[in-house]
Order: sequence, then structure tokens, then C-alpha cells
Amino acid sequence: FKFIIKKLNHTLTPEEEKVFEAWLKESKEHQDYFRKVKKGFSQNVFAVDVDKGWEAIENRIKSTTTNKTIRSHRKIALWKYVAAASLLILLGVSGYFGFLNIFSKHAKPKIASREVNAVTLTLKDGTKIALGKGKSYHLDNMYGTNDKITYKYCLTPRQIGYNILTVPKGTQFKLILSDGTKIWLNSDTRIKYPNEFVEGELRKVELLYGEAYFKVSPSTLHNNSRFQVLTGRQKVEVLGTEFNIKAYKGSNRIVTTLIKGIIRIENGSAKKIMKPNYQAIVTTGNPAIALHQVSTFDITAWRKGLFSFEKISLYEITKVLSRWYDVRFVFLNQNAKELKYTGILDRKLKLETILSILEKTNDVKYERKGKTIYIK
Repeated sequence: FKFIIKKLNHTLTPEEEKVFEAWLKESKEHQDYFRKVKKGFSQNVFAVDVDKGWEAIENRIKSTTTNKTIRSHRKIALWKYVAAASLLILLGVSGYFGFLNIFSKHAKPKIASREVNAVTLTLKDGTKIALGKGKSYHLDNMYGTNDKITYKYCLTPRQIGYNILTVPKGTQFKLILSDGTKIWLNSDTRIKYPNEFVEGELRKVELLYGEAYFKVSPSTLHNNSRFQVLTGRQKVEVLGTEFNIKAYKGSNRIVTTLIKGIIRIENGSAKKIMKPNYQAIVTTGNPAIALHQVSTFDITAWRKGLFSFEKISLYEITKVLSRWYDVRFVFLNQNAKELKYTGILDRKLKLETILSILEKTNDVKYERKGKTIYIK
């Protein structure tokens, strides 16, 4: 953040400029993120309703900083604080109010201390293993912990069997298959895969529901064997690439976003070749495949522990929060569903912290009763 803001203010030193350029060229995600910050900076959106934003901050910051010191900084451009601390920003597009949650030595984030549900591994013989905190499991070519399972390629032939990994609400998980393919699984996700691949044969996994980010080991390393992901009627074939698939229970859409490489996507008789930064949408009952260009940062931010929203309705945001915090949202105020938000938040924050930000940003009210949140 510090270098980004200095770049936008044209204050980078020659040495810092080299570091920034190296970071920018490192990935498409970095470039997307820089464009997003640059856009907000150029539009000066963070100077909108400064008093309201700082009033919210004063009510939340627990620090030794006096109110007098805080007030003396109200009129300073808000973006300058990025140079001193990391910021997470949520903007209500409808009300267009800015709220900043500052992480610095004076302001510590409210980190959730909730119990994380155990990830469940179902073996080919039906045995269920709970991979909870402090637990691990080792079997043949597999080693599992509370946040990752790794399979190793074995020279000795063995019987191939399919395992099922279930990631509950409120957590995410990493899976490394025997061919080296890495899969990040979002909350409320289930995937079926073989305990081992046969060299030279089709490598196939099935995303039963949920969301997963795939970084596929290139086919050139496996006798040109293709990699295939099945999701409902949709089939994705790759040679070696990175992509994200979202297909949650209760949704009538399968959304596939390509980050790197090229993939072929099939839905019945319909077929499409996808290029990076494009998204394919397959809708239940519709044989067509809709393609459109997207920014991948918001789509893959979950893998880095972030919520990232770009003009997303409050209704859609509550779906995301519901899966992560294992709660249910009820809208008593139907108009609030259409409120739009843009911003980035840490997934480690307490739900109450995020709800408070939403409440202050667009003046929506909420009331929590157990695992049900009422939006008023």
C-alpha cells in the first residue's frame, strides 16, 4: 500500500520505483489491484463525507490517541493514512459514504475467535476422518492436517479410489493432488478426487458444490495427460492453468473464471475456448455458455483471506457472509437488498465488526438473534 500511494503521488525514490515495478509485473492480480486503488484515488472517493467516516472511526478505535489528535487529522486526505498503516475500505455506492478500518499500532482489528468447524475427509471405503485443529492423519501417500491435505505420487501401483473432501462453513482448505495440482477450497465446498492419478491417463476431479481455485500441474509433466473438472453438466478441460469455479448449493449458475492459460468449457453440446480474464456463466436449463471479460482480483480475493466487492448488492454480500460465518440473514427492509457496496475486508474480522461497517456506511440497521441477522 505504501508504495502504491507513493506511486500515485509521484514520490517514489528510484530504488522504490524498481521494487514497485517488479511487484506490478509479478501477477495480473497485482495489476488489477493497482488499477482499483488508482481509480479510487483519482476519483477522490475517500474524501466523501469525511466527518461521517471519522465519526465512525472514533467510535471504533481503541488506542491511546486522544480525541484531540484524531480531530486534528480529519481534514487530511484519507488516502495519506495508507502510507502509515494498512487499510481496509468499504464504500456504500448508494449513500457513497466512506468508512475505514485502520490497522496500525494504535488500532487493532477485531479478529474472530469463533470455533472453526472440522473439515471432513471421506475415504474410498466410506471411512470419515475429521481434520480438526491440532489433528493430523497419515495414510499411504496422503498426509492431512487441519488446513491442508497433500498426496504424493507413488511408484508402486495401487488400487485407485475416489475420496471426498468436505469443507464446512466458516473455513477454507488447501488440497494438493498426487500430480502436484493445487486446489484451494472456499467455505461450504465439497470435492471428489482420486487418491492417485495414473500416469498418462485423464486426470479427473469433480466439484460437487461450492467454490474452488485450481492451479493445475501442466500436462507436459504427465505424459500429456489432460486435466478435467466436472461440475454438474459443465466440463472444464485444461492442460495446465489457473482458474476459479463457483457453484454453490441453491444457485442456478456455475461461474468459471480463467486466471492463466487456456481452458475449454463444455455444457452439453455447447463448447467455448476461454482466455485469461474471462468468465463463463452456465445457467440451469440453458444450454448456452455466456462469456464476458472481468477483473479477477475480486473473484479470487477469498483465496488470500479477503472479502472483495465491486458494486455488489447487500443481498449478494449477505450470501457470502452467510457461508463464511454460518449465519442466516433475513431482510425486513426489502429495499436494503439493492444497496451497492465496493470495498475490501479481512475475512478474519468478527461478523459484528463487518455488520457495524455496513450499518454505518449506508445507514442500514441490523439486529442479531443467535445465528439469525435481521436487516431493518
